[in-house]
Amino acid sequence: MAPLARLAHANVVIVHNVGEFEGLPFINMEYLSGSSLRNLAKGGLLPRERVLGITDQVLAALEFAHIKGFVHRDLKPDNVMVTDDGHVKVVDFGLSLNIVAHQNRLTLDTGKAIGTPLYMAPEQWSSTSVGPLADLWSVGVMVYELLAGRHPFRGIDMREVMINVMTKDHVPLHKLMPEVPLSLSAVVDRLLAKEVEDRFPDAAEVRAALREVKFPEVPNPPVPDTIPPLSVDIPQVPPTEGLVALPAEQDHARRFCRSCDNGVMLLLPGGEFLMGSDSGDLDERPRHAVRLLPFLLDETPITRRQFATFLTMWGLDRDDAGHLLLDPEIAGLERVGMAWEPDGGEEEPVTGITWYGATAYSLWAGMQLPSEAQLEYAFARLADADDTVAERLKLLIGTVRFWCADPYDERAYQAPACPDAADRAVGSFVSIRGISRLQSSRNWSRTRRDFGAPHELTLDLGFRCAYTVRTASPATEAKKPRT
Repeated sequence: MAPLARLAHANVVIVHNVGEFEGLPFINMEYLSGSSLRNLAKGGLLPRERVLGITDQVLAALEFAHIKGFVHRDLKPDNVMVTDDGHVKVVDFGLSLNIVAHQNRLTLDTGKAIGTPLYMAPEQWSSTSVGPLADLWSVGVMVYELLAGRHPFRGIDMREVMINVMTKDHVPLHKLMPEVPLSLSAVVDRLLAKEVEDRFPDAAEVRAALREVKFPEVPNPPVPDTIPPLSVDIPQVPPTEGLVALPAEQDHARRFCRSCDNGVMLLLPGGEFLMGSDSGDLDERPRHAVRLLPFLLDETPITRRQFATFLTMWGLDRDDAGHLLLDPEIAGLERVGMAWEPDGGEEEPVTGITWYGATAYSLWAGMQLPSEAQLEYAFARLADADDTVAERLKLLIGTVRFWCADPYDERAYQAPACPDAADRAVGSFVSIRGISRLQSSRNWSRTRRDFGAPHELTLDLGFRCAYTVRTASPATEAKKPRT
């Protein structure tokens, strides 16, 4: 009897035969009429109760397989089939490892890690011993994806995913989505524990824990039917002090210079554009129309020189609320007496700046951080080869990622608010946009959303200033430098 034939269970696809035909291996298994879990999820977030029902059946299959001495090693939504009558079947045990016969080794005789990178546990990446608890990690990733619509350790490429899996903590579900019960968030946290001994001991205990989860009734937020029209006249010159119009050049771009830091800003006309993507991650859906007022955006990221000038005039490395503004070592800045100076590369984009530091600088300059909508609009301009203004935004992609004004909201596009979000309250996370020189651009798109904690300090995270053109002064006045 073929080893896989011993996996006869209601939630495991039936394998009739395994063999070789004309030099090619084959597996003959039962026919299933239905859809993979991956395809089901493409239609949007599944009801939470259904997610747990599907997960329970997947865990039942794993519980049986583990008892029989098998580890799946490649569990993912593509390998979970949901039949037309709602029955769940785990398929593709072709990579499964008989932990008795192969002494709990991941790689058999190949010396290479086996599995699908997005769903591989830390021990699979490091090619150490892999047991049944690696499958439970994969379950945790799937549950997180199905409930939140995003991968808990997502990255631009597989290298970044691996680094995140091995070294970074995921954002707990209840912080990302407040309607998720703490009990469910705790189960997923334990499934995604980096140390094997910190996870559930077996699939049976996970099933028991999930059956204790109760969902409170949460009303769906209202979704506006229309986009409100612009209700103000657009002035020809931004009504703020400290901005000087630069002479128009051949491309007719309207540019302004800030007197406080000599930052050059480009006027973007705004208007209506389509934001988001119907084929991207769930936090990018649906694609929807957004109206933007004209706005100014820095042509280049804020530099070490500019931030050193701000710190020297500000006098402290914290804001009025006591929040840390920067990590001097990452930022490449050093204090010399009462002044701050760049430690080389003064025109390099400054990084290692917290969201609080970027906000404090923007207010000092009489500006604000750009909203997600403003940056996505600017990214869209880059795609227009006939747009002469786009040439001036060439450093918008591939230098650093950018802090945004917006608090991060996983479901913001399902009930879009005003895109100029500079005055909205900041929650646990704020939005980040763009791609840095440290990342691969292969899988990046202009609609991609990311987030971080406001106190986060990262080597590739900087910022630009923006200014929304209104008929009145900005709601928040620039703070005066300390003397």
